[in-house]
Amino acid sequence: MRTGSRDENVPGAVIAVPDDPGALGVEEVDLESLRASYLRQALKGRDVGDLDRADLEFLADETRLSADAVAEILEKELAGT
Repeated sequence: MRTGSRDENVPGAVIAVPDDPGALGVEEVDLESLRASYLRQALKGRDVGDLDRADLEFLADETRLSADAVAEILEKELAGT
C-alpha cells in the first residue's frame, strides 16, 4: 500500500491511495449489465423454468429490482442464448 494515483492500482500487487481526498475518483458502472451477469452466474446449471415466486423474490432482493424486472432480465438472457 502506498500513496499515489488511483491509476497505479494493480489488483493483488499495488494499492495506491491518493494524498488528497479531492483526487479520489468515481468510475461509472453499468448496473444493468452487472445485474444480468449476477443472475447468469446465480442460475448457472439451473433450469430457469423451475424458478418459483419465492426464488424470483430472493433474486429481486439481491439485485434490488422487482420480481417482474428480474423475470424480464431472465427472459432477455434466455432469448440471447
